[in-house]
Amino acid sequence: MPEATSAGVRRALLIGIDDYTKRPLDGCVADAELMARIIRERFAFADANVTVLRNRQASRDAVLSELDALIDATSSDDTAFFFYAGHGALAKNVDQSEASGWDNTLNVCEDPREDIYDYEIEARLQALSERTRYTVMIVDACNSATITRDVTDPGTAKERWNEPLLHTATSALDLGRHAVSGTRAVAGYTLITACRDDEIAKEAVMVGETTEHHGALTWALATELQQAAEGATWRDVFERVAMAVTKRYSDQHPQIEGRVDLELFGTREFAAMSSVGVTDRVSTSLVIAAGALQGVAAGATYTIYPQGTKRVTEAQPLGTVSVTLVKGTSARARIVTEASPGAIVIGSRAVADAPTTLQEALAIENPDPKSQLTGMVTLEILRLASDGTFDVADVDAAAGVPVFTSGDRIAFRITSRVTIPLFITLVEFDPLGVVSRWTTGNANQLAPKTPFEIGNRDGRELLIQWDADEAITSFKLFASVRAPDLRFLDDLNSRALVERPPISAEDWTTVTVRVQLQRGAT
Repeated sequence: MPEATSAGVRRALLIGIDDYTKRPLDGCVADAELMARIIRERFAFADANVTVLRNRQASRDAVLSELDALIDATSSDDTAFFFYAGHGALAKNVDQSEASGWDNTLNVCEDPREDIYDYEIEARLQALSERTRYTVMIVDACNSATITRDVTDPGTAKERWNEPLLHTATSALDLGRHAVSGTRAVAGYTLITACRDDEIAKEAVMVGETTEHHGALTWALATELQQAAEGATWRDVFERVAMAVTKRYSDQHPQIEGRVDLELFGTREFAAMSSVGVTDRVSTSLVIAAGALQGVAAGATYTIYPQGTKRVTEAQPLGTVSVTLVKGTSARARIVTEASPGAIVIGSRAVADAPTTLQEALAIENPDPKSQLTGMVTLEILRLASDGTFDVADVDAAAGVPVFTSGDRIAFRITSRVTIPLFITLVEFDPLGVVSRWTTGNANQLAPKTPFEIGNRDGRELLIQWDADEAITSFKLFASVRAPDLRFLDDLNSRALVERPPISAEDWTTVTVRVQLQRGAT
């Protein structure tokens, strides 16, 4: 059953900007107004608690001021909603705190040039998360997947025309009272974005409209929100939205992260169900969004349930399948049983009959001898030195691994020697069997041949916290060409010089580094 709490006040700030000098838009104001209407009529947001800024009303100062006011007004059990439709941009990162060397920005004006940087957005999202468990942010803009923290290579991005001329240093950002800190990357909010960081968010006259433009994400989301069933979650809605957008625009992939099993603008949160999506079907063969990287093996069996299923005990299965071919981040399966012909459709949820265990997840490695990523991605553990700088942690002769004491600062350096960006996720398998992410989301891209450090230049102080006997903790980096569905990692906590051919889109690798933990001084 879902967790329920008392409902608080629902407040929203919506931004829509069409009035740009170089490349004006004409669907963003309509997007903001459409979303404002839906949250008022469908989700009981009071008019007095809905603020809409249009065009030049949404200056940089105005947006940041309104966000700060939203934070100040928010209390426990309140719902805070931030929506942005307008241009997104990429700015050269000046402090080496981004894996790609680029920051995401919300480009609120071109004349004069005004941008709001990802650091500024993230600081406020974290501040909201500290006040309420019910914060939702939706960004319908280009280059938006990691607006709270950019890690992508914009070399192929089509929005480079929109790059800010002056790059804002971290010290000059308006973080206000909202400092970014924390030991792990924990998203206390729900974030939906229109596309990956190297993609363009489309807008057009949508089906059912005559002349008015809308963003593809906003239109699909509005459609689903208006017809959502009682108890529908952001995951339920997003799965349908993502399919609709990518079906129309194959080069636009909406993204979601954070508290995806939260009821739409509500306070109920459902226990995450361990499942992966059915992404394709031809005759009696289908494809699921999990492969060897997620621990899938040939012969594995899955039970298929309708999209939107939250508990397998409360839904009738659509059928069963058996895996016949395993690739890197996907697998093909044959249908063994089916409730009725054609019952299993794209978007159905596949639940493993024998889910990957924690031990199996920790042991995942790519056995393919042809993999071009093996040995090409490194993960280094860094220790804070007495002079305030970070250096690679030495291996303790007795322990055979680096040794950290509770309270020590720790950082990570990730380096890729391949020539294409890779999707990366860093997690920890601790001695108590808890799996924690040190990166958020699954759309994080690491730039080629550029070292990236977490916990050093990114404003975070990552601390070792351990209050037990000596034990071993493991940090594992997942790196792949395609963006993987890694929800199974979160689910683990609820169950105990030579010319080479092009790198395959199914290629992947992992890197595991272990360190010893010990109790701090008492």
